Amino acid sequence: ERRLASCSITVPDHNTPLDFVTSREDLSFVLKALHATGLDKTLNASFAGMLFIPDNEAFKQYANELKITSEQLLEDATSLKQMLQLHFCRGCPALLKHEIEDG
Repeated sequence: ERRLASCSITVPDHNTPLDFVTSREDLSFVLKALHATGLDKTLNASFAGMLFIPDNEAFKQYANELKITSEQLLEDATSLKQMLQLHFCRGCPALLKHEIEDG
């Protein structure tokens, strides 16, 4: 089971998706990953779309599946960037939680 936290840039009290990620303690690892890959600049600009953001626990589980540490995930910025970009849906309309199916 993978866990996701999601937001759209229309979330009140957050000017950008990066502001949202920064405000959440459970997304601290993805914040490190965004900085390591340079994707923080993308989310600090006018990003129009939807994000599917793995939380800290999801990254921990992913690293365990790969038999590496979470910190080792950060060392391969190219692969990490490719993986994170799969979680960006540019131009997608915001979905409500009940509209998203597991799988």
